[in-house]
Amino acid sequence: MPSIYEHTDYRSFLREWFEDEKKHKSFMSYRYLSRRVDIDPGFLVHILQGTKHLSEAAIPRMAQELKFDAIQSDYFRELVLFNRARGTRQIQEHFQRLCRMRDVQTQEVAGQQYRYYLKWHYPAVRVALLAFPLQRGQEDAYAQRMDPTLSRTELDEAIQVLLELKLAQWTSNDILEPVSPFLTTGDRWKDQAVKSFQDQTLELARRSLAVHSSACREVSTLTLAIPESEIPTLQEMVKDFRQRVLQWTASLDEADAVMQVNVATFPLTRLAKVGR
Repeated sequence: MPSIYEHTDYRSFLREWFEDEKKHKSFMSYRYLSRRVDIDPGFLVHILQGTKHLSEAAIPRMAQELKFDAIQSDYFRELVLFNRARGTRQIQEHFQRLCRMRDVQTQEVAGQQYRYYLKWHYPAVRVALLAFPLQRGQEDAYAQRMDPTLSRTELDEAIQVLLELKLAQWTSNDILEPVSPFLTTGDRWKDQAVKSFQDQTLELARRSLAVHSSACREVSTLTLAIPESEIPTLQEMVKDFRQRVLQWTASLDEADAVMQVNVATFPLTRLAKVGR
């Protein structure tokens, strides 16, 4: 069954679910489903085609047919309302709720899983799996697709770590896929492994200046003079930007590229109150 959390249009999810159900249930049809959820068959077709919307009254019946639990049902309802919303304010309100609800499904890196951040290509390979799947037997070509190119040993090492940490899994079709599309370190970014990861990605940013054209990278800097008391405000602005980027990424239904975003803010003069 497809995951509701991977969709920003509930109708695309319903189409995937409906096609999946037909493969396993010979009796599944538009007419059968329409009786189950009490929707006119013709209108149901338009919903699955993306030209009409579920009514609010039909949302609970559809969620029940989908066998959703309470959390999934709440998310599904919010997703329908988001798709039905009109006007910027309404759309933003529902989207923000979706992002907060989606955070519940975010896998947090904890304990030994900080091994994940020991080398830059471990996270890079995991995210790449979201953009393009790895078919068993195609590892050499996959390693060449990474930028910088990985050796086969480096790719195998990344795969092994992801499997051991239960951050990726092989499917029955021999496809390697992430266990969860989202990952967070929570509030524990002071760990030395994570510091090392950040240092490696900064090195990658310096490399990008030399090897990538400006058409596919954006490296810009600001040197600011502000009151020391306003440093927390600047930090919050950077955190807000990061969250907005994450929310935007979550709204995308597909991907075919992996990008690293580094946002850094640090003092260039000695600070009287917070130290170096």
